[in-house]
Amino acid sequence: MLFMVAPKEEHRVHIDRIEDALAVLVLEDDTELLVPRRLLPAQAIEGTWLNLRLTIDEDETEARRRSVKERRERLGASDDGGDIEL
Repeated sequence: MLFMVAPKEEHRVHIDRIEDALAVLVLEDDTELLVPRRLLPAQAIEGTWLNLRLTIDEDETEARRRSVKERRERLGASDDGGDIEL
């Protein structure tokens, strides 16, 4: 199921609970996110409010797309289109 959220640069979340190596973050609309505990600030504990900012890394995205395209082209160059022999 796909949920659409109005674009926001920053979201306020709180740490609802920490279960082993995972933290359960709750957004203002009660959506829960599971995040590895190691990604949180060291002093963050249950009940702490955080500002969450997700941005697109344009350079890395383009570099990865280019890498995948080159790999596909390399692999496809040796494919004669025939059946696979097992």
